[in-house]
Amino acid sequence: MTKLKKKYLWSWAIAGVIIPLLLLLVGLFLPKPPEWNPFQEPEISPTEQRFAVVAGLLWPTELVAEVLALAVTDAGGDAGAALPTSIIIAVSVLLNAAIYVGIGSILWFLGEVFSSFFQRRSSS
Repeated sequence: MTKLKKKYLWSWAIAGVIIPLLLLLVGLFLPKPPEWNPFQEPEISPTEQRFAVVAGLLWPTELVAEVLALAVTDAGGDAGAALPTSIIIAVSVLLNAAIYVGIGSILWFLGEVFSSFFQRRSSS
């Protein structure tokens, strides 16, 4: 593995860590949802809906965090406590970084394939 490829993949891994943390930070400033009522349709603003779509695309392991939080509460723990929350977010962010590295390696491979293809066409 070349030094350039290592830097490229590390940049994808760093993006996979920073993007979810930025999404968590932005989510702190969104208005809190009202108390849930099963007999009433939830009121979600267009901004909150767009944020949820963007968060789902940029942080695909958010579902892992939700499942781990459910596992903690099912085991009798408090998923809102400091230690379980930080462990859940750390696991989710590290898995997200791995997904981003996978995407980066696929894009690196496609870049190599296309560059070799275009070099062959331009030389002949």
